[in-house]
Amino acid sequence: MTSLSREAMLWPENTAEGAHTSCDDGSARQRERAGDAWDQAMNEVEPMTVNLFDWERAHESARAAREQGSVHPATLPNGVRVWVIGGYDDALAALVDQRLRKDGAGLRRILGAQLARLGKSSRTSRMYGSSILFLDNPRHDELRGLVSALFKPRPIESLRPRIEFLVTQLLADLPRDTPVDLIAHLAFPLPLLVICELLGVPTQERAPFRAWTAAMMEDDPDRVLEASDAMEHYFGKLIVAKRAEPDDALLSTMVQLHDQGDLSAEELMDMVILLFVAGHEASTNLIGNGIQHLLAEPRAWRSLGAEPNLIPSLIEEILRFDSPIRMAPMRWTEEPVRYGDVTIPAGEIVLVSLLSAGRDPHQYPHPNRLDIHRNATHLGFGQGIHYCLGAPLARLETQVVFDAVVRQFPRARLAVASSELCHKPSMVMNGIKALPVILGR
Repeated sequence: MTSLSREAMLWPENTAEGAHTSCDDGSARQRERAGDAWDQAMNEVEPMTVNLFDWERAHESARAAREQGSVHPATLPNGVRVWVIGGYDDALAALVDQRLRKDGAGLRRILGAQLARLGKSSRTSRMYGSSILFLDNPRHDELRGLVSALFKPRPIESLRPRIEFLVTQLLADLPRDTPVDLIAHLAFPLPLLVICELLGVPTQERAPFRAWTAAMMEDDPDRVLEASDAMEHYFGKLIVAKRAEPDDALLSTMVQLHDQGDLSAEELMDMVILLFVAGHEASTNLIGNGIQHLLAEPRAWRSLGAEPNLIPSLIEEILRFDSPIRMAPMRWTEEPVRYGDVTIPAGEIVLVSLLSAGRDPHQYPHPNRLDIHRNATHLGFGQGIHYCLGAPLARLETQVVFDAVVRQFPRARLAVASSELCHKPSMVMNGIKALPVILGR
């Protein structure tokens, strides 16, 4: 019997159109057995006293959780139960552990069963579809190989002149002596413009995307599904247009791959939405988090302007210190797995906290200190076969922004206290909603 069929025996079917949970006695017994496994596992761990999904106290919560252990059961804001791995060593091991599956069909079944238990709709967004984010090998490598060449350092570096031009344009008309939100006017629009140009999204059609992508990353199911449906509808029409009038952008290339049989229709849609959303959200957070922390230390801001050669190492330190990705997207256990003295049962959802791993004192000396001279490795973009495809692009966009802003505005300062900045309510993404700054002349 295959591993997939074993999972199908445990969890009800969930499809892209919506899951239907069977109410017969057999299914009820299966859910009861899964509940027994959870209860038994819970007897092995100390009760959690920390809310790991308190967006405004994320680092404090992560530190408190690490002090109680590396692996914890937790409950998402929507009631779904998960296991969170936060210690660096266990996080690194989990990111490359093939026992932790990424197969989207299995994940949708587990989510569907849990949501049905909670009396909620088990329908999920296209982010949980058949993209490289939720595929195991061999199909993962096959699909990633079709687009990975375009995201390698050399072709990405060729985009530098265009990105520099866009940054210059975005900065040109910003007010100098009154507060300006650098998320709304710089950190968000730059990556959005770049990914739209890469994919071939027409300029006049880009207005709705900010609201859609923001909603897709939040933890409100109604907003997520509404945005997912809107994006699917839009890209469905754009795919038809690209097939009729192809260009040299990435979406036309992917349409051709579908038409020659390398991509299914479902894979095409899921990949487009993944590349679009992930292609700018991480960059937005990396830019925003970096500027925020630098401006909290004015001397560091000025020294960086005098030594721009430090910018690449600063970016790596920001990725460690305040990762733009809070939790690596969901994995699930096909069999019981053990980390340290905790066993996670089969059929459970696992999250790896990149944010927590980045400040593990067993891995980093003085982990709560932002040190632009630190040359430490980190897990900010993940690890293993699911390492972030867009990492070179995010690094380049952030480097160009930092270089321009610290040189042009050496007297820039936060317009509000850091404690007043609000974070996005997202399980996956770690970023601030707004960044009011007085740039100065």
